[in-house]
Amino acid sequence: MFASDIDTPKRTLTFELELVQEISDLCTTIASTDRQKTALGNLGSGEGWWFRMSAASDCEDYRPEAVSLDSLLRREALRMSDRLRLGVQLASAVMQLHRTEWLGESWGKQDIFFLQRVAQAQLVSGGVDLILEPVIEKPFVRRSFGTAGNILNTEQIRTAKSPLAAYDKSLFSLGIVLIELWFGKRFQDLPEYPKHTEKRTEDLTDNTDFLVAFRLLPQIQEKAGSVYGIAAKRCIVGLEYPSGSTTLDDDGFKSAVHHNVVYELERNWKKYVDQSY
Repeated sequence: MFASDIDTPKRTLTFELELVQEISDLCTTIASTDRQKTALGNLGSGEGWWFRMSAASDCEDYRPEAVSLDSLLRREALRMSDRLRLGVQLASAVMQLHRTEWLGESWGKQDIFFLQRVAQAQLVSGGVDLILEPVIEKPFVRRSFGTAGNILNTEQIRTAKSPLAAYDKSLFSLGIVLIELWFGKRFQDLPEYPKHTEKRTEDLTDNTDFLVAFRLLPQIQEKAGSVYGIAAKRCIVGLEYPSGSTTLDDDGFKSAVHHNVVYELERNWKKYVDQSY
């Protein structure tokens, strides 16, 4: 990877840089490269260092088309083990990406994407077919720079102007996703969600989301167990924190969320994995 630094004698530096051309546009170079090449080119850091960029062979099987969590939940295509692990990953992501341009407070399943790779599927007839399989273990937030908000989809859980209860907005969004992951379905596709189609105000929609989520919590605790159920409840209605804070902007509250939500989700997932073997 590393070719040379600016203090290297000119003869050696010239020899190194002549092997491949200098990269002026890294994205274009990556998109158009021949993966059989051992090197893409030399990239200058602007601080006297040069780097030899090589093709990433471990990405060769990934397809350019990403699939959203929304799409996978609509198709009910996620296994329980994948859903529980994904809950841990997304909860951890909220802790890291809170208040950044990458993950807005009213984030949801439309903002989470997965790369896909070609996999073999066994047919009933005994044959084999090629399908696109999402890389569930590596979710990412798809972000478009230069635009307001965190993009892509407008069908997001909206923040209530007059919520029925005090809760952290991004944490509430996590709670909705945890409910979806447990049932393996989109929130709006659950039987408990109102199916009337008349236009509702934003406040009514948001309070409906809260009421539906709140009514589902006992069912989740009964079926998923107290660990997962209480973690989801803490996201929906908030934690009882000594200072009375209800926002991840408070470092103490954030630490409490990590211990009482993220850690508990991880503990629940590991227990499920251990019992599966």
